[in-house]
Parts: sequence; structure tokens; C-alpha cells
Amino acid sequence: MALGLPVDMNDAGVGDAVTHLTDYGLKARKGGTKFRPIPDVRIQNACGDVVVTVAKPGDLLVPTLLNPAEPALPPAAATHEVADFRCYKVKVQKERGDGSRARTSSRRACRSTPPTRSNRAATI
Repeated sequence: MALGLPVDMNDAGVGDAVTHLTDYGLKARKGGTKFRPIPDVRIQNACGDVVVTVAKPGDLLVPTLLNPAEPALPPAAATHEVADFRCYKVKVQKERGDGSRARTSSRRACRSTPPTRSNRAATI
């Protein structure tokens, strides 16, 4: 498990400084439908512009209240505007499926540190 903390990126402010995101690893059910990769997905955000292939489902980020004195609990839905996030493993593409160059840009100002993990996993 990992914990995502709210941050103020490029002085944009923090929308909800109290609600954090807890990262749970997910496992596919045995005998379930196999995920088919999705190529040529363009991602644009404050860190840049990139074309990726969505390779497989990854983790689930769930809103969490953080209080060091008590176990982490989910906040009441009406008290925050933070969504659950289903994360996916991706592979950056150099070319699109049609052979054209995948134009990308990146901004060095965006850096991240990989979260630490535990063995806890949810089955989907």
C-alpha cells in the first residue's frame, strides 16, 4: 500500500489538503476476461504530452482521511471532491499504430518519487 499526499503544483493551490489517496494493488480474478492493450492513447497534463499503449490494469487509488492517531478511514463522500482512480500500466510509444511518429514533449519540472508498497491487494 502507498499513500498519495496532496501537493501544490506550480502554485495552483491544493483543492483538498485533508483528503489523501491510498494506493491498493489489484489482482485480476482467476478465469476472468484478459485485458486487451489499447494503443495510441494521448496523455496531456502539466508534466507534458505523450502517446502510450495502455498495457494492463494497475492499482486503485481511494480517498482516505489521514490521522496519525487512528487507522486510515474513508472520508464521507459529501465532505470532499477527490475521486477514486483506477490506474493502468502504460508503455510510451515512439510510433503510432499507423507508423507515424508519436510526438511527445515533457517538462522537467514534474518529477515523482515512487511510493513504497505493501503486500495488500484487492481482487477485482
